[in-house]
Amino acid sequence: MKDLRIQKGQCRTRVQFCAVNAIEIAGQVFRPDAATAYVEFFLSHSFPVSLDNPKGPYFTTIHPQTVANSFHSLRGKMVNLAHLVRSYNPRQNPRDRILGTVMAVEFPTAPEVGWRVQGDPVLAPGIRAVAALHKNAEGVMEVLETWAEGKTPYGEDTEWTVSMENESHVDQGGFLVRLKVEGGRQNPSELEIYWAKTPEDFKTLGWCYVPYPDASDRLLECLPNDGVLRIAQKYLGLETLFLNGGLNGEIFYYGVALTPEGRETAARVSQILASHTELVDLSAPFDALKHFAEAFTK
Repeated sequence: MKDLRIQKGQCRTRVQFCAVNAIEIAGQVFRPDAATAYVEFFLSHSFPVSLDNPKGPYFTTIHPQTVANSFHSLRGKMVNLAHLVRSYNPRQNPRDRILGTVMAVEFPTAPEVGWRVQGDPVLAPGIRAVAALHKNAEGVMEVLETWAEGKTPYGEDTEWTVSMENESHVDQGGFLVRLKVEGGRQNPSELEIYWAKTPEDFKTLGWCYVPYPDASDRLLECLPNDGVLRIAQKYLGLETLFLNGGLNGEIFYYGVALTPEGRETAARVSQILASHTELVDLSAPFDALKHFAEAFTK
């Protein structure tokens, strides 16, 4: 039986039959079958990429060393639809919309000199991952069908992307402030001591780093007091980012959402592979267990 390959790119709106239909990652090979499709995606790109969606930017970023320390925690985590998980917000999400499971993750090997930041977003390393999509899960068939059409169910001008779900300790992070250069570097006086301590790769790009525990009240005011880790205002009118996990820390990945709108515009779904698109009717074999399930959910 030939496999059905649903792939975006130059043929983003066409379904193709291919002799080879698999994704290789981290020494593993994933091939779709009657029950499972696979999605390959990229996310969590490091500085200078930030959570920059114009409709709701968070202005947070990650050092590549922190991603390298943390990316393995994404393996085995759930894939959901648009963050619709009941435990995240029981009032707004009356039920879970879980689509699948992250099966494998990769992150580039560090250079010999170790990870350093650079100024080109295109060159920023990120996590490559593959997740299984369980076809009999609610919503998966709609994902596959709309992907083949080059859109999402949310409109013709939308496309599937991914949004990471993670958490970090604010006191392990720090602030990045981009200093102006106009006839000489104009440093706010309270940043002078931190400029001297800022790593050379950040300094070369004009960024001063201030660890969160050392931040002044004026810097702390850039973070809103609403429980969401994001930059809500600039520091003294200067471009400001929050560096999650600091220079060499960790963040914890607990899931990823397939969504028509992510906060990291560099994140993307690269391909979805599926064999055939018929659902499997398993209602009869499980009728005998139905009363147990009903009792459990009451």
